[in-house]
Amino acid sequence: MSDFDGDLRFQLALNEHMGSQIFWRGYYSEPQLQFLAHMLESDHSFIDVGANHGEFTVFAAKRLPRGRVVAFEPTSRLFERLTANVAHNAFENVVLKQQGLSAEAGIATIYSSTHKYADGTFNSGLPSLFPEANRANVVETIELTTLDQAVEEVGLSRLDIIKMDIEGAEMAALQGAAKTLSAFRPTIILEVNQSTCMSAGYTMQALLGSIEPYGYKFFRIDSSAASFALSPLSKANLNSFQNVACIIS
Repeated sequence: MSDFDGDLRFQLALNEHMGSQIFWRGYYSEPQLQFLAHMLESDHSFIDVGANHGEFTVFAAKRLPRGRVVAFEPTSRLFERLTANVAHNAFENVVLKQQGLSAEAGIATIYSSTHKYADGTFNSGLPSLFPEANRANVVETIELTTLDQAVEEVGLSRLDIIKMDIEGAEMAALQGAAKTLSAFRPTIILEVNQSTCMSAGYTMQALLGSIEPYGYKFFRIDSSAASFALSPLSKANLNSFQNVACIIS
């Protein structure tokens, strides 16, 4: 498509759930994207963890002419699509990393989802390090690094916002980001999903609790007639799934 976010070129597949939603609705993650747009300034740095096709990556790159984007996508097929979508728009402010994030560097096996939606599409955006009943097909072996190591390698002098959606690997990725979170205090857009947390062996409450010591407060990101809405969120009132804005005031 040639009009993603108004004027961006975006390569997608209509038989994939995310691609179909972007093609027909304009965005897949609209409330989170609108929150991101509200928060970004032109010289900010943004990290996209679990970049998939690049919806957040290219959306942010367009808004950061004096800033930087670093995008992580470990699986080969999705990284190829991500690379194409950055190239289609000739963005020079984006660094692409074919790596997953964890508490320490290494290698790991990643598994794909077999789930199909009622419309017949499948979701290619659900690979996980943690197998479960509908996510048991081995995709490939991937390289892992830590966010702290990657930030040092890229040479970021600031980090303003992180988006993290990595199907259960969020806890380990945040453990590997201790130095970065302490130094930069970035806002985090975090998917919090009971199912993927359980597959990884921890609770949603533990995930949010792991970053509370940095001073984060939590807000649910919802859609609204205007664009997005934030509502205060505590560990006691979590749904089975939510997108959370983690903000240090």
